[in-house]
Amino acid sequence: MKKKKLIIISAAIFILVLIFISMFKSPKQTISREAKLEPKDIRKEFRVAGIVTPRNMIPIKSPIRGRIEEVLVNEGDNVKKGQIIFWVSSSERAAMIDAARAIGEDELKRWHGIYQATPVVAPMNGFIIGRKKEPGQTIIESDEVLRMADDLIVSVNIDETDFRYIKIGDKVTMFLDAYSDEYFEGIVEHIAYDSVPINNVIVYEVKIRPLKKPDAFRSGMTATTIITFASKDDAFVYT
Repeated sequence: MKKKKLIIISAAIFILVLIFISMFKSPKQTISREAKLEPKDIRKEFRVAGIVTPRNMIPIKSPIRGRIEEVLVNEGDNVKKGQIIFWVSSSERAAMIDAARAIGEDELKRWHGIYQATPVVAPMNGFIIGRKKEPGQTIIESDEVLRMADDLIVSVNIDETDFRYIKIGDKVTMFLDAYSDEYFEGIVEHIAYDSVPINNVIVYEVKIRPLKKPDAFRSGMTATTIITFASKDDAFVYT
């Protein structure tokens, strides 16, 4: 009999607990507006390694054989077309100047006035990318004294399967592999019309002009280019 009463009391307590919980339970939340899915374009990217290179590079040589008297520019210097960049003496002048120097300072000055050195000027606007010879060295016409470039760009080879994803005027993001945390933008300025086979893969050279060059930008550096394009696949998003 006691056992039966205990079961009844326990059941009553359980029912009271359920009633108590239901009184304080939060009402169910409902969605106040409809949501629908709409297709949106998604972007994809691929990365390709390139190299920093001069757009146009010119070796500067002496028009005569002889001796370099003075080099007026250093690597990294900007120069203007027609600016004198070094002086060279012909072999005959160099011999006369040396003989005059042995006689005395007055004789040396006299010959400097009579027989002047030959100036060599910059053939274009640009900057000095290499200094190959120094004053006092003897040279012939084929010796490269200086090397000039008009600008530094990034050259990349694009696989023919990715060719459709890039066009002239596209903006891309790049970074130097030596400074992978410094990103900078560039713009595609040229796409080659003639392909080149590399390791049995057909590629096209693409030239990219940096919009702002990093301080460490140097010819020969490896630069990774990030090319972003719209995918043909659609992504569905809530609107």
